[in-house]
Amino acid sequence: MKKFLNLSLILAILFTITFTSCKKYPDGPTISLASKTSRVANIWVIDQIFENGTDVTAYYLAFIGNSYSIEYTKDGNVTATAGIITQTGTWAFDGSKENLITSISGSSKTEKILRLKSDEMWLSETDNGGNVTETHLRTK
Repeated sequence: MKKFLNLSLILAILFTITFTSCKKYPDGPTISLASKTSRVANIWVIDQIFENGTDVTAYYLAFIGNSYSIEYTKDGNVTATAGIITQTGTWAFDGSKENLITSISGSSKTEKILRLKSDEMWLSETDNGGNVTETHLRTK
């Protein structure tokens, strides 16, 4: 009986350590069976945009239009479309897979991944002035 209790305790500790360490992104998910690349590879549209905590979604959508989408492919290509304008480039994770590096039409940016699910991706970018833009994307 004592061996069973010791084994149960060890398994409970290992389970807790394993699943609490699987959460790579601040807003989740805790665990996913899909690879990070598979979760990024999709066609995304803007759900919400916040600047320094203020919802500015309406402003951005008025500026770029409701037709904006960005497609990431598994092979590292990216296509951003707004109306009749299409721009292409590449994307990659940084070494820790905590940031998404996107290069489109000669312009590159690095965004911290806050949430990465198959149907939801939240990205955060801080500019040189310390302003934080958080973009919540959902699948098209």
